[in-house]
Amino acid sequence: MFRRLLNAAMTSSITALLTGCWPVPQASIQPKGEPRIIESGIMVTSERSRQIVQAVDGRAQLITVSGLDRRFPRTYRVAPDVSGLRQVEVGNRVRLRLAEELTVYVPSTAPAQQISGQGSRGEEDARVLSVDRSYRVLTLQYPNGRTEGLKVGQQVRLRDMEPGDSVVIQSIEVTSIRRQRP
Repeated sequence: MFRRLLNAAMTSSITALLTGCWPVPQASIQPKGEPRIIESGIMVTSERSRQIVQAVDGRAQLITVSGLDRRFPRTYRVAPDVSGLRQVEVGNRVRLRLAEELTVYVPSTAPAQQISGQGSRGEEDARVLSVDRSYRVLTLQYPNGRTEGLKVGQQVRLRDMEPGDSVVIQSIEVTSIRRQRP
């Protein structure tokens, strides 16, 4: 009896120690090859939860939101068929579903690499953390460490993408707004 308890305690202790030693995955690998655009025009849907409304313009179909820290507000165009924009007020917490367009590229080793004519700012917004070809999921890691898995269509050439590739994200429009409890 004592031996079983000792084995169980040792097994759980070793498991706890090993899981605490695993490093957090980072997309800091330098991709192979010459600087180039791998693919552009990749349409995805993503969600932004716990956003605080900073401004609403019903006529222009625009909404400005920021994260809970209220830094870095972003303005999005709202699709004409989205219901609920009129019920949203400044200070509300909302969850947005966004239609976005990705451009995946191999960056230059030079700082401040610019992809002309691509993306909203023409600079890296995220890095590829992993590519799951079987489920067609591209996992991105943002500069703040947040990760997000995005399902991509059949036409996207995932075989050409690898961890470390840079990604420019251009938000097209909000396709859904849902108010959240404070």
